[in-house]
Amino acid sequence: MLGPKKASVVATEQDSGAASHVPWDRRPRPAARQVLHVGYVGCAEAQTLLQGRLRFPLARIDFGDYRPPEATGPWPLVRLKLPQLQAAPLAEVWTSGLPVQYFHHDGLWLAANKEILFGYFEEHESAGSTLAGLIHAAYRRILTNIRGSGYPHLLRVWNYLPEINELSDGFERYQQFCIGRHQALVEERVEFHHGLAAATAVGTGPGAVQIYFLASRREGVQIENPRQVNAYHYPRRYGPKSPSFARASLLSSESGNHLFIAGTASIVGHASRHAGDPYRQTIEILDNIEAVIASALVAHPGPHGGNLTSKAALLKVYVRRPEHLPAIEKALAERLGSVPRCLFLRGDTCRSALLTEIEGIVSVANAEPVSPDKR
Repeated sequence: MLGPKKASVVATEQDSGAASHVPWDRRPRPAARQVLHVGYVGCAEAQTLLQGRLRFPLARIDFGDYRPPEATGPWPLVRLKLPQLQAAPLAEVWTSGLPVQYFHHDGLWLAANKEILFGYFEEHESAGSTLAGLIHAAYRRILTNIRGSGYPHLLRVWNYLPEINELSDGFERYQQFCIGRHQALVEERVEFHHGLAAATAVGTGPGAVQIYFLASRREGVQIENPRQVNAYHYPRRYGPKSPSFARASLLSSESGNHLFIAGTASIVGHASRHAGDPYRQTIEILDNIEAVIASALVAHPGPHGGNLTSKAALLKVYVRRPEHLPAIEKALAERLGSVPRCLFLRGDTCRSALLTEIEGIVSVANAEPVSPDKR
């Protein structure tokens, strides 16, 4: 654990024993004091942004085989083996207007300000082990560390799993992942009806299991989709343990509200829809995202709710087959008008019949704080 649970800021190196602490001494301008900002930018621009004086870096995520030599710093650096499908490579950059401190502890790379904590975990499967066992241990480690650090609420998790649809030890590897995650959440006494994080689980090629996550001092609001069965109530036909995640998480901060939309597929109820048709699957996904946003507006019908729309979302689109990209882009353009805030990645979805999956982040600045009791 990184430090005393009641500490008002992240513990220093002296408080945390083996944890390595790196201070970041730049001071942002008063206008830039956002708790969190996420964007997709050109790879060269990313490092300039991270080293600038307007914001404090939280993390940088690169994709595919691109390894920019300039990508250095004390913040978490995540390199996902997901090829990009747009012409110019982009990086995902997380920044804050609040001072950030950095740690490497218990196999986790961490960055935290006074309200939120970003973390990253990576581990290769060892001979004789199972994916379920690795995931169980990883989630126990993550939950133990965020609670011990004073950021007890896990809001959003991105899980990247090698060969997600392959069979292993009698189960599809995604089912093994669900077994390990479910066991860890139960053992850590996570409440499934209001304490689950929004999540993505996407398949990569051979390599390490990679997980990055966001936790908060404040409890978020768990958002579900009325068009879909809650994932943690899926029937047993989808695996021995349910996919234990929320459709979205709504975080209220001093500077605004942030809606983290989970990986969303062409599923109605609990059944996959529009087999073999990437265009119609994308339209169904956008219907689901709109339903999630509508549920969030019910949870928090504040004065800035009109800005909480899919057109304002930062979208990440996972595509199973690159040849389907034009149909997916067509559906997005028809519904959203344009797709300038999209990152397209080649990745496998949790079910073989699902050709694409879309996640999103919608941030509304200067919104009224939302109470966790409004759920």
